[in-house]
Amino acid sequence: MLRGKYICIEGLHGTGKSFLLEALRTHFKTTGDRWPEVLAFPSSGPTGGRIRDALWGRVPHRYPRSLLYLFAADCEERRDYIESALSRGTMVITDRHPLLPALIYQRHLHTSERIGQLIDLVQPVTPDLLLVLSASVGTILERLGRRPGQDDVVFEPSSAEQLEEMRRLYAELTVTAHLRGWARSCAMINADFEPELVLAQALDLIKQIAEAP
Repeated sequence: MLRGKYICIEGLHGTGKSFLLEALRTHFKTTGDRWPEVLAFPSSGPTGGRIRDALWGRVPHRYPRSLLYLFAADCEERRDYIESALSRGTMVITDRHPLLPALIYQRHLHTSERIGQLIDLVQPVTPDLLLVLSASVGTILERLGRRPGQDDVVFEPSSAEQLEEMRRLYAELTVTAHLRGWARSCAMINADFEPELVLAQALDLIKQIAEAP
């Protein structure tokens, strides 16, 4: 049996990751194709719950850097499940890479020693495609403004300056992840475009990966 493909959809809050996942779900159901496993990070398990509580400020969290290690633990808990699905020939799509966003949000993208230690420790499943959604700061702020409660997300960037810095880091990630072996291939989609165009581009990239040996 051919091994399934692992697709990670990445991007800042407000770039349309959740919308794209739902659009992909509708597409696969409509076409009758086999629906991939869809997972969220942080997970719905105990470790993922602790991460969500910290991110939303529901519990005090004095040391933001320690979130890196919670993300690593959550990744390790999900690894066997992902591997099992892939071994059955099932495609797996996640709305986040289990570890890289934590490194970006903590500005650790270039601290290779810490990243190397975490990746060696956790040994996350390597995505066949890291698909990064990128949108302008204006688009992100406009979208977030339509969502209630977004100001409560403790570790999400909120100012234009913070968002611009994170956009730059995500742009670098599309190159860095492939060069360092964190993903087998990387691509970026301009999420300022209409949702239908974003979906079409994502489907084309996923089809290429699915058909690759």
